[in-house]
Amino acid sequence: METTPAIENAVAWFGAHTATHHLDVVDRVAVSIINTLTAEGSTVRFYNANGYEFVTLTSDDVSKRFESLFYERLVGTRHAEDGRLYAILKDGDRTREEPVDLFPFADVQVGPNCEFGRRITAVAVEYGPADVTVSLVAPFAELVTATRAYSESEADWLL
Repeated sequence: METTPAIENAVAWFGAHTATHHLDVVDRVAVSIINTLTAEGSTVRFYNANGYEFVTLTSDDVSKRFESLFYERLVGTRHAEDGRLYAILKDGDRTREEPVDLFPFADVQVGPNCEFGRRITAVAVEYGPADVTVSLVAPFAELVTATRAYSESEADWLL
């Protein structure tokens, strides 16, 4: 887990169509990876221990995993007994719950600037050394942040 995956693996994992190497960054060992997904696609950034970005991937289709979150207003969240996070979404008179991620979360926090009723514009998934953080983002505010441990497949592959 101390080496960066081959760029071909990263492109396949994130479904990227463009990969940009920042060749001026010498230390190319990933400490964190941030995948910011929007309704238009996603941007994946690889960072080293000093916080320098050394690879950027872009894609048009990775966001489909969270696509259902982007078109309705967030009116609340529910951290279920099984550890899963559900976004409570409203579109007109219809309210429904949508799971935010496939794995249970250990911790869920509502951001200090959270105003429910806003529309989610991005989902940021940060893969760090020990855990994964998923954040629901609205314009100028981080709404909800949830943290969970890696699944075995993520830990084996990512960092």
